[in-house]
Amino acid sequence: NPLAEKIDPRGCRLERPGTLVTDVFAPCPSSTYGLTLFGEPSGAYRLSVRARTSAGLSAVASATYLYDVDPPAAPTVTGPPSPSTVVAPVFVVASPESGATAECQLRLNGLVERDWAACPVSQAGAQTRVTLPGDGSYEFRARVTDAAGNTGPAGAVTFVLSTQAAPAVSVVVPSSPSAETNPVWQMSTPAGTTLEC
Repeated sequence: NPLAEKIDPRGCRLERPGTLVTDVFAPCPSSTYGLTLFGEPSGAYRLSVRARTSAGLSAVASATYLYDVDPPAAPTVTGPPSPSTVVAPVFVVASPESGATAECQLRLNGLVERDWAACPVSQAGAQTRVTLPGDGSYEFRARVTDAAGNTGPAGAVTFVLSTQAAPAVSVVVPSSPSAETNPVWQMSTPAGTTLEC
């Protein structure tokens, strides 16, 4: 692997993630040193350059390049309890990823209501208040992008908005105390509702 080569005691030395450090240097190809990192693991790549005079004096300088192609984890997304009559609920997005930015999306009954747009995120949790257009089952989704530009999977929470008044239910109990062995309760509710006992 050309990233692991360390040849003779003059010039440049590259240290890659997982490679043991040695004092072996290779000739520097020129005044620039380029790498192709496609397919290589994320991590710190440190280039050390040693300059040596004809009198044998030498000095070493190093610089580290942090290569990151690993996407961040899905953020934690929380919301208020539901079903609820709150038409402007507050959702919280939290991510341990330092320096990350976030985008949020709102879905209504499985369809995109508001597409991805910037929203706040923090390690402790940042709030976003969303005004909902009407009753339904909503999914508030969030994803984060790290400082290297890698975007991770989305986290989500479901919120059900129901502003309709609860149906009136009445139950009439049979006369009691009684010796009746087959008591019958009478129940009534508005049209369009179902009953569960």
